Amino acid sequence: MSVSVPSPTAEHALSIFKAHGGVLKTKSAMELGIHPRTLYALRDADRLERLDRGLYRIADGKPLENPDLLRWPSRFQRELYASSRHSRFIA
Repeated sequence: MSVSVPSPTAEHALSIFKAHGGVLKTKSAMELGIHPRTLYALRDADRLERLDRGLYRIADGKPLENPDLLRWPSRFQRELYASSRHSRFIA
């Protein structure tokens, strides 16, 4: 499915991604001024690839050698948070 993306905003967002190595978390993208609608429109237009929950990369970038290394820290943080909340109820 191809969705049209407003060019100036989209190009600016892609330039921010490129300046940060082509990969950003949603939170970081928003802190850098990328509106969530722009982020999702770029994803829907296949210009960004969703690697994991809240983790995106430029779709036309070079293939990742080991994409799991990018996914692991965010999954670890979620699991660590969940286990710390769980341990409060056990004690």
